[in-house]
Amino acid sequence: MKESNLRKNLRIVFEIEAKCDLKSFIETFRRKNIPLYDIKIGKNRISFTSPLSNREKIFAISDNMCYNVTEKGYKGKFALFAKMLDKIVLAVVFIALGIFAYLQDNRIGKIVYLGDGAELKKSIELVLNNEKIGVGTKFPDDLNSLSGKIASSGSEFSFVSAKKSGRTLVIEVVMSIGKSIPLNEWKTRIVSPCDGVVRRISVYGGTVMTATGSEVKKGDVLIDGFYEKNGEKFPTEASGDIEIIVTETFTQKTDGEGKLYEDRLKAIARERFSDKEVVSVEAKLIEPKTYLVTSEYVVLAK
Repeated sequence: MKESNLRKNLRIVFEIEAKCDLKSFIETFRRKNIPLYDIKIGKNRISFTSPLSNREKIFAISDNMCYNVTEKGYKGKFALFAKMLDKIVLAVVFIALGIFAYLQDNRIGKIVYLGDGAELKKSIELVLNNEKIGVGTKFPDDLNSLSGKIASSGSEFSFVSAKKSGRTLVIEVVMSIGKSIPLNEWKTRIVSPCDGVVRRISVYGGTVMTATGSEVKKGDVLIDGFYEKNGEKFPTEASGDIEIIVTETFTQKTDGEGKLYEDRLKAIARERFSDKEVVSVEAKLIEPKTYLVTSEYVVLAK
C-alpha cells in the first residue's frame, strides 16, 4: 500500500470545541484549501472529517487560542487498517529500526581526510565519484584497490591509505614533494551563520576552534584553515560541517490550561519551523493562561 494512497483515502474525525464563532473555522479551512467532510455543528463545537495529510494543518490552523482540536477516530476505506496500525505501530517501529541498523552497518556514515587529504580532497572525490563511493553507499570490498586507484589518479599523490573505522571511511594522503594546491582555491575558514550551541562537529581538514556544547555567535570561526606540526602552523583547507542548535521562544495567551493547549501550541511552533530540522518543542505555563513556547532546530555550518 502506497503511503500517498493512505494519506489521501484515510480521513480523521476531528472535533473542535470553541467559545468563538464556529463558522469562521469553516471559512478559514476553505481559504487554506483544506477539504472538510461530514460537517456537524452543535453548541460550542463542530465535528468533521478530513484526509490524514491535513492533520498538521488542522492543528495549526490559527494562532487564536479560543478553541481545542481533538481527534476522535478514523473514517474511510482504510479506517480499519489505521485502527489496527495504532495497536501495532510500536512493534513495527522496533522491527524497522532493527532492519535499518542491520542494513546500515556496512554503509559509509562519513568520510574523513587525514594528512594532505583535505588539501587534495577535490582530486580524491573525483575518484570516489567514478567508483560510486560516498556517504550512504556500501564500503568497497577491497580498500587496498581503492587506495591504488586514488594514488594512480595523479602525480600529486605520494602515498594513499583507505581504511574502515566503524562507519567512517578514513583516507590518509601524503602529497608528492613540490606539489601543492593554490591557496586561492581553498576555503580558509568556516564561520557560524547564527547564534546557538554546537551539537556535532565533523572535521575533514583544518583546526577546530570550538567544541561540542559550546555557545557560538554569528560570525565566530568554527574551523580555521591551518594545522600544527612540531609547534609550527601550516596553511590547509578548512573542510567539515558543524551542527548548531538554535533556540527560539515566544509567549502565547490561551483560553485555558492543560495538555490540549500545550499540544496546540507545539503544533503551531512546528508549523512555523516546518522547513527546518526541529529537535524539540516545549510549552511551559509561566502565568495563568499564558505559555512560553521554546523551539530548538538545527542549522548546518559548512
